[in-house]
Amino acid sequence: MRRSTLIFGGKSPIAIAIAAKISESNKTPLLVTRNINNFDKKLINSEIQLIQIDLNNFNNEIIKNVIIEFNVDSIVFMHRYGNDPENLHDRMQVEIHSPLAVIDNFIKYSQISGFRPVIFGSSPAARVIQNQQSIGYHVSKAAQLSMVKYLAAKFGKQGFRFNCVSPGAYIQKERSKSYYNSHPELVNSINELIPVGRFGTVTDISYLIKFLLSEDSSYINGVSIDIDGGLHVRDPSDL
Repeated sequence: MRRSTLIFGGKSPIAIAIAAKISESNKTPLLVTRNINNFDKKLINSEIQLIQIDLNNFNNEIIKNVIIEFNVDSIVFMHRYGNDPENLHDRMQVEIHSPLAVIDNFIKYSQISGFRPVIFGSSPAARVIQNQQSIGYHVSKAAQLSMVKYLAAKFGKQGFRFNCVSPGAYIQKERSKSYYNSHPELVNSINELIPVGRFGTVTDISYLIKFLLSEDSSYINGVSIDIDGGLHVRDPSDL
């Protein structure tokens, strides 16, 4: 039976890029969105299957059925809470409680044995303060990182692998393209700061996710990987 990767992220450019990368393999990408009717299907190719799940109103039976029906062998959480940034309760529901319930179902009902990776999209805000982000954003990202470490230690012997990927602040996305195109001097300044000399892309992130979903990464467990061109090693006074 064909295996699937469950990808939470909806219209996120990173989630869509990950789904596209997975579609190149012999697995089915299941891209989770809150409302299929509001999703522009022109954003995805025909190999990507849309699944409607609302993490703010978690339904245990739906998750269980998806895991069993689609033979899910891996999960990527690349979503983020998009409503009131000051609503810590709902944010924690979407970014911590519901993902933990998804994982619980995955562990209980997975039909696969052996290597079964789970990946969270994290942020530098898990360990440093980003002034433009709310306290809830910082709290949830730090909680995700701690949760990944705990789950990695607890379930590693059962074949599950839990890791984080932390994209940097400067990832090229369609929604910010016009702004950066009209501010070339800012782009040049940022490129000077980034050790590899360029912005990242959603494709860069999808390649890393693809690796972490493959058995080539089976000895990687409980870590957070920065993907920012080396920006995190720069002295803050340089930035």
